[in-house]
Amino acid sequence: MSTASRTLLDGYKDVHDHGNFDVWGSTSTLYTYLRRGDTPGGMVLGTGILHLPPLTFVRQVATARVTGTFGGSHEHDVHDGAADPDRR
Repeated sequence: MSTASRTLLDGYKDVHDHGNFDVWGSTSTLYTYLRRGDTPGGMVLGTGILHLPPLTFVRQVATARVTGTFGGSHEHDVHDGAADPDRR
């Protein structure tokens, strides 16, 4: 694939005190840029704001997998005792 046909989704979070207590809103919102190429300096093709609703977050956590732990030779589901390999 040539570099010219690649795109990069680049983003940032704005997490600080806005004068109200909105931890979820700040941490679950991502301000994004779609850039040409595969570097953060690429031309901006578009912008957007991604919001992660609580139910979607729960679904995502349920599908998460932990890899590269315990010497890199084990793969664990988040909910199956990943912190304790003897529990498997």
